[in-house]
Amino acid sequence: MSRAAVLGVSLLAATAYADEPPLPTVVAVRLGEVDIAPVGFSAIGRGVSFKRSELLGTVVRQSGSVTTVQLPLDERVSIGEPASVAARDGGGIRIHPPRLGNLLSLSSEVGAFAGFDSSAAGPRPGASGFQLLGRLAAEYRFEFPLAIRATLSHAALSFVSPTNIAAIDASAGLSFDTRSAEIGLSAGAMTLNDATFPNGASAFTLTPLLRLGAIDGVGFVGTVQTVVVNGRPGFGGAFGAFAFPILDRYWLLLRAGGSRDGFAHTDLAVRTLVRGNGDHGSVFLLFFAGVAFSFFEQAVEDVIGPGGGFGIEFRP
Repeated sequence: MSRAAVLGVSLLAATAYADEPPLPTVVAVRLGEVDIAPVGFSAIGRGVSFKRSELLGTVVRQSGSVTTVQLPLDERVSIGEPASVAARDGGGIRIHPPRLGNLLSLSSEVGAFAGFDSSAAGPRPGASGFQLLGRLAAEYRFEFPLAIRATLSHAALSFVSPTNIAAIDASAGLSFDTRSAEIGLSAGAMTLNDATFPNGASAFTLTPLLRLGAIDGVGFVGTVQTVVVNGRPGFGGAFGAFAFPILDRYWLLLRAGGSRDGFAHTDLAVRTLVRGNGDHGSVFLLFFAGVAFSFFEQAVEDVIGPGGGFGIEFRP
């Protein structure tokens, strides 16, 4: 082939390459959304794929060549990453979302329950009231597989006649934390309200933690406490929660547990993501209903009753 012919082919290839539209990339990142450009017309609801995402984002609006996309749950993208509009709709339930590192989670719960006398000797006049259960927690997950946490897992009060009794169960610890599983250990202190320690004695606690499944997906979390008083170890309590998504950004939780601090409860909860996509700035709400049981043996008072409450989680 002559030099002129080679030059002509090269010019044609360069012209064809120059005529190809540039590939869409992420040009802006906001809370739970990104802008991609340039993009031609995209119908609302159309799916958008990102480099590392296993689930499609969803087109929510378009202005000129800029398309705004709602990110999938727990998906983190950066400016300049490539994106492409798919031929199918986006969104959907995510049962095994990725783990997000360098993320703080602050959560709290409060619940109110009736307190009807359930003593073995039968109901006693005036022995009724109500129970309050509360929880505070702070967790930080590093980019590498490590998490640290501090928890006030049972800030409980039982208002019954003739005795009002409180319980506290606080701990702090760390865990080996991955996308699919987590195993950790916390140390802390709790009040004991049973026949062995009838004066509400305090005890040192060790609480191993096990998680199977993703944090915001299908998963189980369980703990089994060991209490140590005067050098003697013993069973302190156990708690478990099973969660699974029922809709995009909605979860159903089954929770149950009891402790020697004098309280036990079981409930059914609905959790929803109301702001963001699980990353920084996201807000989750929790609503639950169930039954709580107070068993303060030193006062010969056992009360049980239905109730419910709510919680909030913020990821700044």
